Amino acid sequence: MGETKTQEWRRLCAEYPDMSPFVLLKISMVWHGARLSAAALARLQAPDYRFASDEPFEIAFTGRTEADDEAPRPVMPGGVLLRDATYVYINWGETYDDPYVIDYDPAAGEFTLREPACGTIAADGDAAPADAREGLVDVIGFTPRPALYDFMTSAGTPADALADARAQKLILTAYRRCEFWREGRQCRFCALFTRRGVDPEVPCAEIAEVVRAALAEPGRYSQLYVSGGSDMGGEPAFSREQDRYGRVLAAMGETFSGRFACQLMAPAYDADALARIVGQTGVTSYSPNLEVWGAEQFGRLCPGKQAHVGYDEWLRRTADAVGVLGRGNVYTQLVGGAELAGEDAVPSVDDALARNVEACEWFAERGVTCLSVIWRPHRRSVLGWVPMPPIDYYVRLAREFHAVRARHGLVAFEDDYKACGNHPDSDLERCDLPVWQGLARQDVSPEVDEAGALPLGERSGRVHVPLVSHAIAAAVASAGELGVGMPGVAPDTLVVSVAEDRSDLGAGLAHALWFGEPVELWLPREEGGAERVTCRVWRCDIAGPVFSAALARARSVRPTAEVASVWELRPLSRELVSSAPDACAPSRAPRPELHLDNPLLH
Repeated sequence: MGETKTQEWRRLCAEYPDMSPFVLLKISMVWHGARLSAAALARLQAPDYRFASDEPFEIAFTGRTEADDEAPRPVMPGGVLLRDATYVYINWGETYDDPYVIDYDPAAGEFTLREPACGTIAADGDAAPADAREGLVDVIGFTPRPALYDFMTSAGTPADALADARAQKLILTAYRRCEFWREGRQCRFCALFTRRGVDPEVPCAEIAEVVRAALAEPGRYSQLYVSGGSDMGGEPAFSREQDRYGRVLAAMGETFSGRFACQLMAPAYDADALARIVGQTGVTSYSPNLEVWGAEQFGRLCPGKQAHVGYDEWLRRTADAVGVLGRGNVYTQLVGGAELAGEDAVPSVDDALARNVEACEWFAERGVTCLSVIWRPHRRSVLGWVPMPPIDYYVRLAREFHAVRARHGLVAFEDDYKACGNHPDSDLERCDLPVWQGLARQDVSPEVDEAGALPLGERSGRVHVPLVSHAIAAAVASAGELGVGMPGVAPDTLVVSVAEDRSDLGAGLAHALWFGEPVELWLPREEGGAERVTCRVWRCDIAGPVFSAALARARSVRPTAEVASVWELRPLSRELVSSAPDACAPSRAPRPELHLDNPLLH
């Protein structure tokens, strides 16, 4: 009898003790897939979670037939959030051989991740009757429904037809078709852009409307991302697409007073074309995704890109883009595992790993941030439904890519755990304190510096976390003080607000959560002295009620204040002490973290 998924996960944790257990769980969830129980699916239809009005690839939930068309159609949920806020994307329409079960415990008010052996999955996707905590792997959450999804443009287009929300990133589609499919030259692992019947080009005005509506929700987004299907039209090739992106990005920029965190994902453009886009818009990063390393594999798996740009030219343009946007602001990704599928595939897992690490090194030497993606085969793609490489391959790939970038001082600011969620290697960067400390902080205005500042004084809380020897001044409140009353959050839960994640405070809290290390808090008392509280770090919030309450509290004092993440701590012991230790202000991130609704950007 083989390993259960829990046994496999624990084995990976033991074999890779330096890796986050939550990142390893993410890899496991993507590799095995997940199914929703009826209880979970029903809870996800509530207004705070129901996410999209349409289903990707026109795939119905398992078991639904044409006869069900008159019944209310279940709404797709957003991404899964693990307790450390690691984002996990699950395609609920796929067929999985042995998936996890995501259930809902109404007594605790929590979603749970559990083994399917504790309740077989029936044909309709429901779990056989079982306790939601039986076979528990962990408590999980879901990305809350964006307020934006209640918005409709002046042309009558619902916002969720134009935008997809991750935990802190808003993804906008400028062109709803990939012309490579028309030619039969689509990427062989791709299952997107197969639908017809809609105008492929999205008017700039509608995208600008969506951006303005999105920013009405405080603290919901810290980055915009614009992409779409490839359009080779014009002379030279892609000039029509380049013009479109220039217009779209310029329209989005009308909402801001200057540059704003925005990434363009598009084919590899020559440096002159890219410079025109950057000069006319507020775009701050660019991602011409190579997808696969090596000329032979590139031609086999990405025939459209090969025909219209070519492998060597794609590499040259990607490297040249660093001269336009700067080191670390150009990204590319490799679809890990696709190189091992189909005819003329790379012969072995070890060979594939070596090739991909070679690619990451090549890009890093030229200032390009190279990321890995876990490839999940899809029946709508040319490669079809084929067995995935072993799970250990993806663990090793994430570990090696993370190590390469750390050696070169490259940080995935635009594709971190809050902004994307597709890349387990960038999820590992949260504890890279020495790397961040080796990067110079970008010049910022005094106003922006103040936005990330925390109070430092006798009345501020003190926190001691792993990775640092000193106490750190922090904004600390109880859930009761924040007015957060919800299942799973006890009134005595202590909430620590972090203004910038890439700091000694953010890294220490992440490390404590990942590896189960306690943290100490000193809370000043009105009558003198302090209360020392030893705590377990339970959860990181980057969206949802606890996060919103902490942000509102900070902005009630200063409208431009920022909270990058919020950490729920469960007290283990308390004692009164005569004084709190001296504390330092938290270290500052190389780049200040501002949500896109912050008044400083407008």
